[in-house]
Amino acid sequence: MKRFFALLLTLCFLPVIVPAEETVVLHVDETTYMTAENQLDAFYAQYPRIRVEPAPDSANAAETDILAGADVDVFNVAADSAYDSIINKGYALTLDNPDLLARSGRLIPALQGICFREGQLYALPSQLTLNHWTLDETNWLNVGFTLDEIPTTLSDFLNRYQDWQDRSGDFADTYFCENCTPEYLIRVLTRQYIASHESKDTPVTFDDSFRAALKMLSSARPLFDADRERMEALQSGDGSAWPLIYAYSMDYGYTSLDGHDARPLMIPSLADGAEPFSEGEAFLYFVSARTQHPLEAQLFLDFLMERQTTDTAYMIYADRTEPVESAWYLEQQPKNALELEEINEKLENCADADRPALEERKAWLENWLDPENGIRWTIAPRDIAVHAAVAANVRIPVNSLCLAPRSNCYQTLLSLISRFADSKMTDADIDHFVTEMNNACSLAFREQ
Repeated sequence: MKRFFALLLTLCFLPVIVPAEETVVLHVDETTYMTAENQLDAFYAQYPRIRVEPAPDSANAAETDILAGADVDVFNVAADSAYDSIINKGYALTLDNPDLLARSGRLIPALQGICFREGQLYALPSQLTLNHWTLDETNWLNVGFTLDEIPTTLSDFLNRYQDWQDRSGDFADTYFCENCTPEYLIRVLTRQYIASHESKDTPVTFDDSFRAALKMLSSARPLFDADRERMEALQSGDGSAWPLIYAYSMDYGYTSLDGHDARPLMIPSLADGAEPFSEGEAFLYFVSARTQHPLEAQLFLDFLMERQTTDTAYMIYADRTEPVESAWYLEQQPKNALELEEINEKLENCADADRPALEERKAWLENWLDPENGIRWTIAPRDIAVHAAVAANVRIPVNSLCLAPRSNCYQTLLSLISRFADSKMTDADIDHFVTEMNNACSLAFREQ
């Protein structure tokens, strides 16, 4: 009995061997890996047993590879490509991580509408790009337009264009719109129309409102030609060349163009009475339904969402309404404030010869330290206000047959537009063009 208790006591003090936790390897597509590569050390510090590697079966694990069964745990695809197929064929895991679900509830409505399907969360946005223009607000006001005259419809836009031609002689360095060729505008109207009318059940049919818009553009061709000549003359000279409107997006909110304030401008709507909207292109993160590590994959997805760029976060989340001060500005602010105090002290007893330089430096510092100075902000209060107006009217075509850049339908439409834009755009030309556009969309619908 004594031996038995001695043996039992010995066993109690032997070390217990516990198997080490198995390392989990997550395979992600190349785009996702490149996004996360510089941040993986932080992820490993938080989750030491999880490792992330590029997917072995595909160079980039694009949607075609996903549908073909690529060995990938987390992947990133465009919302307008194979979104429906990925979900309907069961390639996407429903996300149940509480942090991911909480993030999904903060998304702007347009993104919530595509990330959820029948109440289940399948995806989260990795990127959102909005197609809008840029208004040089300073220049717009300088030439005599008011903010109430900013165009919201195509007819508004063409009326402002004509107003500008009537007064342009007084402004030698300004033209109306950069890149506003008939071909470009027809392309914009086509995308707007498809984004508003495309459905799963019937092919897109371009109707009388589209014809009316084309006729308006045809009538305005002399405006475009005159403005292009003015732009080319200005750009070939030695002076400045300032457009009132840039037909592309420059920044999240307000930006500075050599001292001019510029901000996003919603592309004018196709028809009078219609609300302008911003057509958006979204990329989405999915977790593969084939993953052997669903918990770890969702932890990695949450890590990616937490570390999105500031602009992306403010674009996708409806509750991001607080301005963000520039880290560089916050670092420099105490130094410049101290220098301003020192200059004020010097000015009290300085020699007359030194005063102009000190006064000049004082004015520069006071301007720099002005709370309204744009350099203070990464996301300024007015940036949030102007962007919120854009984000409130976003449409993201999902699985579009005729808007996906790589689709046969879209390439056919671009070719038709390019040929048509070179014509005189008579009523007969317009009817023929619309018929060909309808045929292209109908063919794409039948072939899907």
